[in-house]
Amino acid sequence: MDISVLHCGHTIHLECLNEMRVHHHFSCPVCSRSACDMTDAWQKLDQEVAATPMPEFYQKKMVSNKPTTTPCNHLANAGT
Repeated sequence: MDISVLHCGHTIHLECLNEMRVHHHFSCPVCSRSACDMTDAWQKLDQEVAATPMPEFYQKKMVSNKPTTTPCNHLANAGT
């Protein structure tokens, strides 16, 4: 059977790869990384999101990058 090498380096039967595409499944069945170059698809999605107006309710909301809690702080003193 013919095989194809995915971007992640795993191999797959060409017939299986075609079947995946028919079902819009674009990730490696072994490691779940993209099976093909998705750059164009992500750019199109970014453009669609940028062109979609923000609902009025959310227009004045701010998102903070500061975490509300320090992750794993409780683990630092676990052995004492």
